[in-house]
Amino acid sequence: MIQLLVGVYRLIEGSIPSTTNPPQGEIMNNEVLDMKKKLVFAVVAMAIVFGGKADAKCRIPEIPDGVYSTTTMVTNVDYDTDVVTIQTFSGIKYQFDGCEDWYEGDICTVTMYDNGTDEVYDDEILQTRYSGWIDGTWNIQ
Repeated sequence: MIQLLVGVYRLIEGSIPSTTNPPQGEIMNNEVLDMKKKLVFAVVAMAIVFGGKADAKCRIPEIPDGVYSTTTMVTNVDYDTDVVTIQTFSGIKYQFDGCEDWYEGDICTVTMYDNGTDEVYDDEILQTRYSGWIDGTWNIQ
C-alpha cells in the first residue's frame, strides 16, 4: 500500500509542471504548485485507502430470538423513586429506572426480551429510546 502511494506521489510530482504559461505571461508561484501537488496526492491517497471499502457488503445484524421492539407512552414519572412507568398502546404497563429527561406524554420506543416465555408481563426492557411527545390529546388508559 505504501509503495502504491509513493508511486502515485511520484507520478503526480512529474505530471504537474513547475511553471505554466497562463494568460498575460504570469508565472505561477512554486508554493501554489506544491500545494496543488499535495492536495492532489491527498485526494488520490484517500481514494485508494477508502475506495476499497466501497464494495464491502452490508450485513444485516441477526436479531436474537425473543428480542423485539415496541412503542410505548410514558404515563408516570416518579422522581422520588427514580422510576418511569410506560404503557404500550395495547395497555400493558412496564417500569424502568432512570427518570433523567422523561416526562408524562413522551413516546418511548423500547427493545424488549421475552425471557423465553409467551407471557408478556415478564418481558424485560433491554433499551429505551426517546421517540417524541404527544400533547395529551391521546388517551391510552
